[in-house]
Amino acid sequence: MFLDTINDKDLYNSFGLVIQTGRQELLRFPERKPRLENDWAEENGKEYDLKEPRFNDKEVVLHCAFLRN
Repeated sequence: MFLDTINDKDLYNSFGLVIQTGRQELLRFPERKPRLENDWAEENGKEYDLKEPRFNDKEVVLHCAFLRN
């Protein structure tokens, strides 16, 4: 019926909670932070650190309903 989970807990069966809107925004990636770079004086071009991408914080509004007493 409802497949939304948080920390491996089914929201409907555990809490009676159903997410109505905002789910798509929750799944979208936030903006990426600038990556570390170094411009070596003795070489042409720049060197970029691509190992661990970092992202800006984002705020998401979820509209939910409690369906059980």
